[in-house]
Amino acid sequence: MSSPSLILHNGFVLTMDPVLKEATAVAVEGGTIVSVGDDNDILQLAGTDTKTVDLHGLTVLPGFIDTHVHFVATGMRLHHMMDLTGLRSVTKLLEMIRAEAEEKEPGAWILGWGFDHYALEEKRYPTIEELDQVAPNNPIFLRRRDGHSSIFNSVGVESLGLPDDMPGFNVDAEGRPTGVMQARANSAANSKIQQILKAPEMGADACRAAAQEAVSVGITTLHALTGGEPEGVEGQAMAMVENELPVRLVKYFQTTNLESVLEAGLPRIGGCILIDGSVGSQTAALMEPYSDSPDTSGVLYFEQSDINEFVAKAHAAGLQIALHAIGDRAIEQALCAFEAAVKCSDVQARDHRHRIEHYLIPTPDQMQRALDLGITPAMQPAFEHFWGGLEGLYASRLGDRVARTNPLRTLTDMGLIVGGGSDSLVTPMNPLLGIHSAVNHPNPDHRLSAKEAVGLFTVNGAYQAFEEAEKGSITPGKLADLVLLSADPTAVPAEEISGIDVVATITGGKFVYGEDSIQ
Repeated sequence: MSSPSLILHNGFVLTMDPVLKEATAVAVEGGTIVSVGDDNDILQLAGTDTKTVDLHGLTVLPGFIDTHVHFVATGMRLHHMMDLTGLRSVTKLLEMIRAEAEEKEPGAWILGWGFDHYALEEKRYPTIEELDQVAPNNPIFLRRRDGHSSIFNSVGVESLGLPDDMPGFNVDAEGRPTGVMQARANSAANSKIQQILKAPEMGADACRAAAQEAVSVGITTLHALTGGEPEGVEGQAMAMVENELPVRLVKYFQTTNLESVLEAGLPRIGGCILIDGSVGSQTAALMEPYSDSPDTSGVLYFEQSDINEFVAKAHAAGLQIALHAIGDRAIEQALCAFEAAVKCSDVQARDHRHRIEHYLIPTPDQMQRALDLGITPAMQPAFEHFWGGLEGLYASRLGDRVARTNPLRTLTDMGLIVGGGSDSLVTPMNPLLGIHSAVNHPNPDHRLSAKEAVGLFTVNGAYQAFEEAEKGSITPGKLADLVLLSADPTAVPAEEISGIDVVATITGGKFVYGEDSIQ
């Protein structure tokens, strides 16, 4: 055996391997882990060309896997959109837009993301008249934090060219557009914006920016949810740069165009194929009405027969399918579609690992059916950090149902394999925040141990993409994708996990972030 190209020693190695014990050193050769053990044994493998790195007590984990990232959109946010996440008033939002309009040429789009009308003092969207006043000559697109509603000014609405009878195209009592787009209109509006703004070159730059942010928080693989078909603008952008990125991509094209995905030779389809919307936008489909809006119980974006047909065809074609379903009524629709496809198919015994994205408030029956079907939920523990608890958005919208949100403990105990993600740009790519949130769930009945929470973003994430043989644990023969942390998340007090620093990230045996900080 040739000498390792890299040895990390004098650290704490949390392998996440069920057989291997924790260790102090790792040897890497050719992008692959070749040995894990104590310092003495591993250092003996060093040759004259081996790079040895003294970790001085740092913790080594498998590189994090984020199972739900809107990849190009995340990069677009970094480069081209105003960050509105911290705003607390409509007045301040309008001031920011006015200042942006003064810097732009007439006709140039003003883009913003991350506002939450629920968090604003006024508890409302800005009106179309207010937006017209501060930017009369520029089209405006403001994306709500959850991505399930957006708002435009009059110039922006006109630029979209959408019919005003489209579901979710909000109008006032006199039939005039309010600028607010939800449900199907929001999806159509976002597609229009993509066509207007995301030339492949711009999208390629966005991919590079998102990838750099990912490795800075320890992510070495992300499941990239991609708008449109493989030949679309986002697909072209990723294809242009994928081989140069410091992070590995597992691509999910959010389309029901089965033929385009099969022609591209891809093994999976979906991601945010929207069965419903979000709790924040009151478009998540619930079995009972919203507690703070008893006149609505959300929106289903598909007829059951239509989603059944799509799922049956995709399953029969051998694809892994991922569907977005947040509310219990939407989860029911997704499960019914999966049940019909799996039970009627000649390939029903196949290890399909179909996914339900978010899976926020399943009923006990829906959890058991998901287990029976082999569904692997892709969930976002940090949602509880931002909106959970008795004083949060979920409690306001859902009432007593807040006790059911993100039931990680129950799902794990039942044996469902839950993947951890961020839903970036809804919440930041930050696996340590996700781990922290799973351990510190506002509902004690739903909390995981720290090691179980780490598993959401390592071994479970690898399993969800059929990559458990090559990723997810620090095991000889697997890819040398590693993250170096300032502390062990399984050893620090629970409330301190989110404060751990990512010191360095290694993809394929090469430092892609933070190398200078440990020399």
